[in-house]
Amino acid sequence: MRSVRRVEFVENRVVDGEAPPQGDAPSPPKLSGALETLLDHRPAFRGSVRGYDRLEVDNYVAWAEGELAAAHREREHLLDRLVAGAAELEISRRLLAERPPARPVVSDRVGEILRLAEDQAAEVLAAAESEAGRILADARLEADARLRKAHEIRELAADVADQLRADAQRDRAAAAAMLAQAGGGAELLLREAAEERERLAAEAVRERDRLAAEVADLHRQREQARAALRELTDRLGEALRAVGVSDADELVLAGGPGEPVSA
Repeated sequence: MRSVRRVEFVENRVVDGEAPPQGDAPSPPKLSGALETLLDHRPAFRGSVRGYDRLEVDNYVAWAEGELAAAHREREHLLDRLVAGAAELEISRRLLAERPPARPVVSDRVGEILRLAEDQAAEVLAAAESEAGRILADARLEADARLRKAHEIRELAADVADQLRADAQRDRAAAAAMLAQAGGGAELLLREAAEERERLAAEAVRERDRLAAEVADLHRQREQARAALRELTDRLGEALRAVGVSDADELVLAGGPGEPVSA
């Protein structure tokens, strides 16, 4: 009598002493929207200057695709095992059907034992068929669930990528508007600075002309004072000569004490 192996699913893993033909399953990224809870919660990605963290989104999509591939491999493995089990069942049926008839000399006790063995074998075969059907149904359900989750993750990743692109376009438009506004402000400042420079230059020219006029007037007044002084000196000299005063005395008298007058 053949023993029947029982296959159970524990946390999306096959437990029957034989691992499926796949490598170590990668651990999911440390996100709040892990695959196990995706149907209830959306993954939350860290924000960045221009939206979500692109590297975190790419890692999540890569992990989801790996989970999808693992689900495909696990389903194929279970299907292979189911086919092998069905073949073994068919072989067992044929062996039982081709068993030679019991010898008439066999005692009733031996015949009863054989009948019990046949009944037990039939029960084992029925249990094996039921277990195989259950395994196949569970595998299909598990694979379908993983496929749905993977498709949802892909759609979510596409939505996140679209949002990132929209955020980037909005940021570029805002930056262009700020640049245009800054350019207009700079042009206004340059124009005002040029006007102020022209005004100051005009004031400087006016002030220079005023100072030049004052200097010219001072020169004119000085020349007039010199001319008046020479005329006064000449008249004084003539008056002194008229009364008989010498030239040296005339100079001393005209210039004051200790200050001779120059012509």
